[in-house]
Amino acid sequence: MASSDNTDILASTTGGTYTVVDPSPTVSLTAPTNGSVVSGSVPVSATATDDDAVTRVDFKIDGSTLIGSDSTSPYSFSWNTTSVASGPHVLPAEAFDTGNNSSVFSVNITVDNQPPSAPSSLSATVSSSTQVTLNWTASTDNVGVTAYDVYRDSSLIATVVTNSYVDSGLIAGTTYSYFVHAKDNQGNVSSASNTISATTFKRGDLNNDGFVNIFDLSILLSRWRTADAVADINGDGEVNIFDLSILLSNWDNS
Repeated sequence: MASSDNTDILASTTGGTYTVVDPSPTVSLTAPTNGSVVSGSVPVSATATDDDAVTRVDFKIDGSTLIGSDSTSPYSFSWNTTSVASGPHVLPAEAFDTGNNSSVFSVNITVDNQPPSAPSSLSATVSSSTQVTLNWTASTDNVGVTAYDVYRDSSLIATVVTNSYVDSGLIAGTTYSYFVHAKDNQGNVSSASNTISATTFKRGDLNNDGFVNIFDLSILLSRWRTADAVADINGDGEVNIFDLSILLSNWDNS
């Protein structure tokens, strides 16, 4: 007969042998949850109850290495996951009572402190006086790459989910430098890609060959007094003397 049966064995008139059983505590992990992917420092917590009292809850990674213990409810601690290798692990919580009876509750987790590989082969294609198109080889990760941070002149300008980016609204005839970082869902960030430089075309470089010369002048004059978007350098709606002035001011004498 267990003590939890609430039988008063001292007052009982029934003869026999009685065995008093002290039940083990009940315990459950509340964080992290089963199947979680964790990284860095994460909170670990458990609930535990007992018919008498819970004396402590021990937390052991893979069932053998003690990583934390707490004797006060709520039973919790902060775990630095970098103390174990990235990959799948079992995280048990073991509760003890005053009779040193114990019970265990475990969850399966994945530790991910591994950053993605660096993006590679970053290239830049200048497509106009105000736009540069970037492309790079995708990174790899032990769990999965979720995004790329694009930097121009060492400042973050965009976060994208593909391995390309169009940087627009740039200044004509200006040189910019770029590099890219990959990151995963846990916030692990790769090292930087190669750095690439690109110079936007000058204003007046109508054929985008990198020079402002007779060929561009020919294009402008052939579209004189039209609303042609290519030759309308200042964007006022007409190819005229103002566009010619801009072209000549950027003339390439090399």
